[in-house]
Order: sequence, then C-alpha cells, then structure tokens
Amino acid sequence: MSQDRLRQDRLRIGFIPLCDAAALIVAVDRGFTTAEGLDVELVREVSWSNVRDKLNIGIFDAAHLLARWQSPRASGSATSRCRSSLRWRSG
Repeated sequence: MSQDRLRQDRLRIGFIPLCDAAALIVAVDRGFTTAEGLDVELVREVSWSNVRDKLNIGIFDAAHLLARWQSPRASGSATSRCRSSLRWRSG
C-alpha cells in the first residue's frame, strides 16, 4: 500500500444500519474517531452484498460486514469471488 493511500484525508466506511453496527455509529457520532485523528464518513447501504462489493472494488476503505464476507484483498485473492480463509469446525 502506498504512503499516499495511508495518508488519505477521509475514511469511507460502509455499513448496514443494524444493532451490531451501533458501536461504529456511536464512535463517529460522539467524536471518538475524530479524537483519534480519523476523519470517518459512514455510508449507509441497503444490503450486505452492496457493502461487500464496494469494499472489494475500492469504493470503501473499510466496512462493517458479516465475518464470512471478507474482502478478496484480505484473503489474498485477486478475483471478485472470494472464499473465506476461515475453517469452521463442527462439534
């Protein structure tokens, strides 16, 4: 990742407005992110697939997602389809 990318002015974070995104929403609303030197723009989306796809193509810098829908960049895959690198054990 280039130094210019690391020094960007604003982080765009996609989310679905559900209870489990509350910590992220409150952190931005109450100024906790600003106090840490982060300029965060929260972008509300209507579906998990919208958030995942916008993260994968670089529209979002980060996202609140279901664990199984990680970014291909996070898993090391260059394709748009991504397999989770997590292995689940049953029982």
